[in-house]
Amino acid sequence: MTSLKTAGLIAFSLATTSLVCGCGPSLKEYVAKSSSYYSQISASSKVDVRIEPRNVAPQGRSVLGSIGAAVNVAASVGSAVVSTQQEERLQRIISSKEMATQVASGFDNNFTGTTHLQVVDNSANPDIRIMLRMNKFGIWAESMLSPLNFYVEAEVQIVYTPTLETIYSSGVSIYREAANVFSEVANSTQIEVHGGGYSAMHAVSDVSRLVSGAANLTAFFEMTDEEVQAVFDYMAYDAGTTIASKLVKAIYN
Repeated sequence: MTSLKTAGLIAFSLATTSLVCGCGPSLKEYVAKSSSYYSQISASSKVDVRIEPRNVAPQGRSVLGSIGAAVNVAASVGSAVVSTQQEERLQRIISSKEMATQVASGFDNNFTGTTHLQVVDNSANPDIRIMLRMNKFGIWAESMLSPLNFYVEAEVQIVYTPTLETIYSSGVSIYREAANVFSEVANSTQIEVHGGGYSAMHAVSDVSRLVSGAANLTAFFEMTDEEVQAVFDYMAYDAGTTIASKLVKAIYN
């Protein structure tokens, strides 16, 4: 697993574990003879809130917060405390299931637009089944006033349905600075938050508020419930599109 990168950059590791023998088709060849896929995206853990130094590797970190059962946020350097009221509020707002839905939406929109494959329902007997399990996801910052980042640590597996062969298996880690995502979105005249608290089209002024609110944890916790949900919706959708882009690269390169 990679260590946390400089704020503003995406750190993405997609190390392929080859599960196809040398005499068999390549991943690209399997995809070429397929026309449809079904994606199953799930979250096997609850949202984490982490406040820790940038040089702490993911595998060396303790879980500083789990939203949904209890949130226990503390800084390993310095001192930072999230009030019980904010902890309870985040437990109420953020749903692991909803986050998986947003990642799926971003993934499917990007993957179908960059490959010839069409997404279908599982009952339609797709040629390929793509399974993405989000093992960890949430927000991370070095301190309450440091840039806020959204991260996902997941596993991707692809099964070729006709033979039930697992043709691809890999781990993936994404770290994305929240303010950068919203700055990009704010360049549009209108934007759409996919699901969650925001369900319609919103003006750039609304996005500008999200840009400032997602700057750091202090500003983030001052946002309304609807804005907090919107931040997570956007970041999860962005993570889905990023995963799709990297998977496409793994297929065709």
